[in-house]
Parts: sequence; structure tokens; C-alpha cells
Amino acid sequence: GDRDRFESGAQFEETFNEVGDFAAYANPRYKVATDKNVIAAYDFNEINDHKVEDIFNDYDATITNGTIVDDATKQSKVLKLTPESSISLPFDGVGYPYTAQVDLYLDGTQSQDAVLFQSDECKIYLDYDGRGVCFQSGKYVYAFNARIPENEWVSIKLTSKSPTHVHASSNITVLTINETEYTPTNITNSRAQSRSTIFGTETMFSGINGSIDNLSITKL
Repeated sequence: GDRDRFESGAQFEETFNEVGDFAAYANPRYKVATDKNVIAAYDFNEINDHKVEDIFNDYDATITNGTIVDDATKQSKVLKLTPESSISLPFDGVGYPYTAQVDLYLDGTQSQDAVLFQSDECKIYLDYDGRGVCFQSGKYVYAFNARIPENEWVSIKLTSKSPTHVHASSNITVLTINETEYTPTNITNSRAQSRSTIFGTETMFSGINGSIDNLSITKL
């Protein structure tokens, strides 16, 4: 996920060819090293020195202003967030193909600038301009036309899916909320064909008042 790790065009091309062996349309700048299908996973059972252990690899998460609490509904420990909290991973993001899942509890009305996932190239907003979950990539904004319910535990999944046919211009990012899928619509340029985003991990869950549990990122 380190965007500065390619010293030459030849090195980029070499990595691109390696990635292409298992995923057409994959961006090698956001390929995260792992010998498993799971890139990273966190159960939020404890924080040690502002870190939460990655239970599959060595990508421990850094927690800012978050606390581990017991949740009566889930009957497990969860990470309690305030609007001043955030999480960051030791890579900037994950490109196609990926699936990211998390259990999320929104404690009432949220800040208008709350961001679920972010990197330099993309932000995934909790509620962009009153349109619900949206992502911004460059100058374009895409709306899923979906809102995450408040005051209850919700299962959230983001999946970067392959095109429906080989000559399609791009893959697509799909949002799933409690088993219901939503696809994005470009609300700034209806002629733009791309409907995908990387999964940003540089800053996550900023401005959120609530809790999270069971965050995982896979390369499928």
C-alpha cells in the first residue's frame, strides 16, 4: 500500500504483471503483501500502547482516542469511538480485488463530516451532503443511495467487484448493509464510467460517535 515504493516505471510494470496473474484491473500501488486471502483482521479485544493486534498478519492498527468496552448486545468487547477517534493501518489502502467488513454501531445523529474510510486518493463518507454513504475519488462523487441505520448494530461490507464483461472499463465497488447490496451512481458526472474506489486505511472512522467490532480486509 505504499504509493512511493516504486523507484522506476519498470518496477511498477513488473509488479503490475505479477498482480495481473490473479486479478485483472488490480492496481499494484495498493497491493498489500500477504500469503493468505486475509490481509488484516481485528477483533478489538484489547489495546496495548495504542495498538490493536492484527490476528492474521502483522498489520497492527493504531488507535487514536478509542477505548475497549464490553457491549451487552454483542456480549463481547468492542472499540468505542468518539468524534475525536480514528484508526489507521500501516498501509494507505487496498486496491481491487478486496472485501472489507465491519460491525458498526452509530450512537445517534452523526457529525456531517464523519468519514468511514480515507486515503489520499479517496474518501468514503458516512453521509455526504445528506445523500447517505458516498465516496469521493478525485473530482467525482458517487452515491450509494443508502443510509446506515443508527442505534443498532449493523453489518457493513464493501466489495470491489470485477466488470461484468471483459471489455468493461473498470470494476465496481458495492456496498452491502445487512445483506442488502447498493451500487454507486456518479452524482457529479453521469458520463463517467468508473464506479470503483480503493479501500482507504490511512484514516478510518473519523468523526464517528459509536462503536465497531470485527473489522476484516481480504483480497477476494
